[in-house]
Amino acid sequence: IHDIYSLGVVLLEIGLWEPIINFDGKKGGESLKEIYPNAHATKDRLVRHATKRLGFYAGEKYQELVLKCLKGDCGDLSGDDKIGTGLQRQLGKEVDGALKATEQTDEG
Repeated sequence: IHDIYSLGVVLLEIGLWEPIINFDGKKGGESLKEIYPNAHATKDRLVRHATKRLGFYAGEKYQELVLKCLKGDCGDLSGDDKIGTGLQRQLGKEVDGALKATEQTDEG
């Protein structure tokens, strides 16, 4: 699940073309620890940015994929093997579909 969350963070940065460190614009002497005090606050902020901004820049399909990764919404994994082969295939298809949808949006 941590790898999937990390994939969501990277896809969010790519989709917004901005590193997460710039998302909330540090004000004066604010440290990153003040902006992102804990893991839950960080996740909530990233989900908020994905929800509010990502669809405009990268399309709805891409946005849905990123939110799925950030929220850990991977469906039922009980039948998957220990290394997550089924999940890897599923996410691979979803990433491919989201990127193709984004590409079509850019062309149209």
